[in-house]
Amino acid sequence: MHGSEGVWRKFLNASAMLKANVAICGGDLTGKMIVPIVEQEGKFAYYFMGKNHVVEKPELEATFKMIRGIGYYPYQTNEKEYNEMTKDPKRVDEVFHEVMLSTLKVGLTLYQKSA
Repeated sequence: MHGSEGVWRKFLNASAMLKANVAICGGDLTGKMIVPIVEQEGKFAYYFMGKNHVVEKPELEATFKMIRGIGYYPYQTNEKEYNEMTKDPKRVDEVFHEVMLSTLKVGLTLYQKSA
């Protein structure tokens, strides 16, 4: 699954539709990487799939959904924190851990609702 919200939802829906007593998910549950989305003067810049992108606030949710859809973690931040992260690999690990746990909690909540 590699953190893909869409794949997780399909897994849950299939389990519910088939009225399975047990559903086993093997493999990686967590995402592959963080995609920092940096607020800059009211717009949001990020690097994704080999290209630089800039979006406005109304486009953020769709951007997050697209990034989550391939198993990456969107992470909204500011320039100061982004610059700190580029200089401190430990901070990147901390953010990755926080975002990964948050995403797993959402996934498990979806699971509980479908059961």
